[in-house]
Amino acid sequence: MGFDKYFEPLKLDNIDKSLEFELRNFLIEKNISYCLFFSIINNMAVRIINIKKDEKEEIQYNFSEFLNLDIQRENGIYKLITEKKSIINFQNSNIKTYVKGLKYEIYIPITFKDEIVGCIYLGANEGDNLSLNSDIMEIYEIIKRHMFYIMNIKAEKILYKVLIENIILINKIFEEKTPFMTRHSYNVAAWAIQIARELNYSDERLTEIYLAALMHDIGKIYIDSEIVNKGDDLNEEEYEEAKKHVEIGYNIAKDILITFNAQIPIWILQHHERWNGTGYPNKLKGEEITEEARILKVANFLDKIISKSNYKNEKGIKDILEKIKSYRGKDFDPDIADIAINILRRKLNFEIKDELILPANLILKTRQGLTSFNGYITSINRELIFKLADIHSIKFEDVESIYIAVENLNVIYEFKVSVRKVDTNKLAVEIISLKDAEETFSLLWLLSGVIIDINTKNSKEITISKISGRNLTFSLNSGDKLEKDKLFIVVVIFEDGTKIPLSGKIVNQIKINNVVHYEFEFVGIKESYRDEIFRQIFRKQISIRKTLMDY
Repeated sequence: MGFDKYFEPLKLDNIDKSLEFELRNFLIEKNISYCLFFSIINNMAVRIINIKKDEKEEIQYNFSEFLNLDIQRENGIYKLITEKKSIINFQNSNIKTYVKGLKYEIYIPITFKDEIVGCIYLGANEGDNLSLNSDIMEIYEIIKRHMFYIMNIKAEKILYKVLIENIILINKIFEEKTPFMTRHSYNVAAWAIQIARELNYSDERLTEIYLAALMHDIGKIYIDSEIVNKGDDLNEEEYEEAKKHVEIGYNIAKDILITFNAQIPIWILQHHERWNGTGYPNKLKGEEITEEARILKVANFLDKIISKSNYKNEKGIKDILEKIKSYRGKDFDPDIADIAINILRRKLNFEIKDELILPANLILKTRQGLTSFNGYITSINRELIFKLADIHSIKFEDVESIYIAVENLNVIYEFKVSVRKVDTNKLAVEIISLKDAEETFSLLWLLSGVIIDINTKNSKEITISKISGRNLTFSLNSGDKLEKDKLFIVVVIFEDGTKIPLSGKIVNQIKINNVVHYEFEFVGIKESYRDEIFRQIFRKQISIRKTLMDY
């Protein structure tokens, strides 16, 4: 039997819009506030769909997108599974509503072969609007019609979560091989996302360019450590070996991202191509190179050159700008080079929820002192999750305050946060405030200094990344360690030669990306020294702004 008729392909493009339209109409007609759909796998509830009657409203949840029911049992989904029936929950009952602030909610089980595999959730602030009657059959039919799309979303969410976990694992392995390369990867990601925003990338594309930046040097895992850690001082044979990392990285990314965007491995392959066709591995030229790879090329350069020059003086800034200008149209896409210059003309805006993955420290403050835990902060759908790098049994008894510390482009940011346990090694994080936001200057440039042990008179060179009228943050230029609660003198060295000696003690230390950052609190310093700090900072900021704007 032959087919002589042309069949149109089944188009799935608009299924998501159709599902949203049908569910929203249902909510409006029944005067119900929210409809959510969960998939339940091995005692893990995954939020697949969230539809609001008012599409402009922002939903706030009491529970995470991935809900571990072994850990969190004070919710309707756990009760639904244990009682194997629909659950009606009121705000004043002994379980939390899934959506914050709701008065009433219904959890309706979905079964397959007598096992609960999913759950429909309806929430409202008017109890009369929620009832288990024929209306429920209507929403059953909507869900059934769109089950293919729903299952596709489920697969995407789970695979994306696995991808994030794999990247964290790979970066931990990478860190063992070459301690400072992971810091470089996160810095490149920060620069890349800034450039991509200027090009009006969608949230989805911003996520993709961030992932590509984190993985752009992943092929170096298979390159000899001595070559990787040698930097730019390579002989011809070593350079040819180092160049192989782009093709190795392409193959690694292709396998890891098999269900994600197939273009990301290509961006990784091309990130050392040059606009004029003299790059590697394929000597591509101009727009033969993908735009994302052109972004990675510039972002990679920015981190390398700025990390070396550290913005120590106006001459350093001019040198950076001159180099970008000299590479414009040669190594770099001219438009992207211009964007980089414009970004350098203003201080970068850092928003922790914009960063997909960052190494982080969880800091617990108790009456006995500070305790910190290494880990990673991830942002998925702008929900922050802290994942412990090493599993600890964290005890929150007697904790007075909690902070998350992250590093972005060599600057440490500390946020006061609240947390709740969502898994055996994960905490959901809500930002309360940026620590010392009003009185601490996060420097666009870095200051030099010396720390002196008052007792032994031994001194060590330091790099200062934050300063205020009462404290500063620095890192050592050597691998030595310093004692807490011991008196030191820090001599801050400004570019005009001014040196300010500041007595004080180390009150905290944070290790991120294999760099220890020390918080140094001043003790008994002269007010004239404090005034001079502010004068120097304001003078420097004005000078840098003028240099950048005049360029």
